[in-house]
Amino acid sequence: MSFLTADETGSLAALSARLTGLGVAAPTRTRLTKTLGGGASITNPIDQQSQAPATWVAVVPVEGPFYAVRLGFASVYNYDWGIKSASIYPSDSYGEAPRLPVANKLAVVPTVNGERGPGAKVYFDHEGGDVETINLSGKKRDFRFDANPGNPVNIAKPFSIVWSDFVTCDCVPRIDGGPGYLLFIYITVETNAFTGTGSAFFDLAQDAAASRGRPIFTARAENWANDHADSPEQTGWSLYPSAPLFCVQYLSRTPGIQVAQTGDSLSVGPYGFSNALIRSTYDLSTPLLPIEIANFAWGGVGSNHYMAFTEMNAAAIRPSIFVPQPISRNDGDGMEPLRKLLMDNILLAERLAKKFGSKLLINGGGQEPGWHGNREAILGYTVMRDFLNSLPGLYGIPVFDCAAALGKPEAPWLFIDNVSDDSTHANTTGEELLVPLVRSALQKTIGSLPS
Repeated sequence: MSFLTADETGSLAALSARLTGLGVAAPTRTRLTKTLGGGASITNPIDQQSQAPATWVAVVPVEGPFYAVRLGFASVYNYDWGIKSASIYPSDSYGEAPRLPVANKLAVVPTVNGERGPGAKVYFDHEGGDVETINLSGKKRDFRFDANPGNPVNIAKPFSIVWSDFVTCDCVPRIDGGPGYLLFIYITVETNAFTGTGSAFFDLAQDAAASRGRPIFTARAENWANDHADSPEQTGWSLYPSAPLFCVQYLSRTPGIQVAQTGDSLSVGPYGFSNALIRSTYDLSTPLLPIEIANFAWGGVGSNHYMAFTEMNAAAIRPSIFVPQPISRNDGDGMEPLRKLLMDNILLAERLAKKFGSKLLINGGGQEPGWHGNREAILGYTVMRDFLNSLPGLYGIPVFDCAAALGKPEAPWLFIDNVSDDSTHANTTGEELLVPLVRSALQKTIGSLPS
């Protein structure tokens, strides 16, 4: 059965030729971006129900040795809110952060040789624009997000990331034996309501293996109504289920690989920053070739959200590798919706390849148990999966086939036992089983790895 039309087959062949013509290895970047979860971890508008301003800390590990850092923020709901100030500090260890899940009011501060090292104040002198130069004489520390009157009921919509200026911030070597480099990021919000994330912090109790020694922590200052971005040692901190919505971008002395993943909840991960692609990049990332992920996957929405979200921010992210998910229930059942979704992803991949030299790695999606008994949906799934698995041989485009590891042989759209907690998404056991497949496909997409 032919899956694509002649014109669509021609588009795929043209993309393959472009990717082949770009050379074997994915292009490296000195600008690297880490989001703190799928869909930039966006959840719902957050109302603190307490006194502002309030300061949050995020302890974030990054893969590359950095010399300048900026923060990316977002506001997509009908809320007026603002950032009063923010500061970034390198640290040689996690300090007290690992104790946050079991204790409150801890002093969560960065350390450099046992002392608090110099930090970098964050500035918005360029009003949120994507400006590549480093700001050496910043003045404006606050930034206001206007409410979106076009979104009165606060539904999920694609958004463009608002960027602070790059500021000088030098990494320091780890003394705790862990991988990568650590950033302590303090953000003070000056209003009670703001756009936030509920999944930025890493719960070690759920799956310590997922982080590969790189957990993310967030906490809120105990001392309300004060700005502690520049004085984190003057307050205690405790775990809190939300934080301002942001991501981290840095300039690295060592060029690395920037992955941009998109899709629905099948690509978000069981929680936070934990899917199989993230685990695999951690396995392959080294100081000689750091690998970061900007995960634009967005649970519960269709491709009109997450593909628009990806393209709206591609120029700032500059993906080395684009990883779409062309099997999704959110775009409809059956052959035609899946064919259209694949072609939309191929056309987006073509645009990214043309603009940024991005390589393509296709995520075969996952199981779709809700289609069991639906003949049209199963036919679409089966033909789509067979077509995707033909791409490496026909066009040299790597694919990782999730159903090969997690699906029942006689009904690959159904999960085998113990790899899903909700019969819809892979759990942490399932994600770990996918890692060898994903890691192999990722290696082929990256090309040669430094020894």
